[in-house]
Amino acid sequence: MRSLDTNNPRWSPFGLPPPGRAAALVLGLVACAPPPAKPPPPPAEPARSGPTPLATVALDADPIELFGITFEGHGPNLARLTLSSAPSSCDPAPRADDERRLTLTIVRELGNQGRWRVARLEAATPKHHGASVFTLADAPALEAGPSVEGKVRVSSHFNIPVTLDDQTVRLEVDADLPAIACGSLAPSDAPASHPDLTLAIAEETIPIHGAVYRRDAKTGQHRIVLATSPLDCSEQLGETEVGVTLVLDRIGRSVESVALGGLRLDDRPTTPLGKSPIRTSLRGLGKSVRVTFDGAAEVAGLDLALSGQATATYCR
Repeated sequence: MRSLDTNNPRWSPFGLPPPGRAAALVLGLVACAPPPAKPPPPPAEPARSGPTPLATVALDADPIELFGITFEGHGPNLARLTLSSAPSSCDPAPRADDERRLTLTIVRELGNQGRWRVARLEAATPKHHGASVFTLADAPALEAGPSVEGKVRVSSHFNIPVTLDDQTVRLEVDADLPAIACGSLAPSDAPASHPDLTLAIAEETIPIHGAVYRRDAKTGQHRIVLATSPLDCSEQLGETEVGVTLVLDRIGRSVESVALGGLRLDDRPTTPLGKSPIRTSLRGLGKSVRVTFDGAAEVAGLDLALSGQATATYCR
């Protein structure tokens, strides 16, 4: 019988290669193994089948893709910006059941011709209905072109709370809004209702188209309301851009206090004038009263100047 030579480096039990050759064989197998397969790429997002939205806003954290944006001018200082999930034009159409529409009433800042403020927001969506009014001090600002001809681009970036349906939600606008231009920002061609009266606030001349007079039977004070839109004896300012309420002394020779209001001013607290720098006179107490003004004063932080005369409707 042949003896086993265990000292022979080529010897291995069970006919296996010696340890050194086994390690080399394993390394060779590892080196020749193919690399692990890469994971398959994620499936591609389906291509958009419809038109691309003009912009996107969010109401109550719910994105609204806008396919219709209109900017409708109502004279030099008042406009409406309508944002809709449906295509739109200058001809208003009834809202569809699934349409989401936001209408922003915007006013030009008094004394600042290039800047607008949102005075009111109206929402009409399947989830939210209602309107929210802003004080101009807190109202979001917008930038828009000086005219509305064909197209107008509105730049607006804000994130604000609004109250709709007795709920507070957030409106987020962070985009430039390419809008269809409607209406006009040109001054009205209508003749001034009170051409002999000059009223200026913050060095901006304010055209007056409404004037009413009333006398308080208890105090004897004379009260005059001037507004940029026609007024009746209800004295409701409605969408008047600027309203000025003046209380005269008992003999009607000076202004004792002034209150400012309207979309472009907010309702500001009444300002007493003390020894008044604004002198007045009254003529006629029939169906109308002719009031003459002359002077200037600071009212609610704004410079107010009055000169000339207006014929006010006598309200009893």
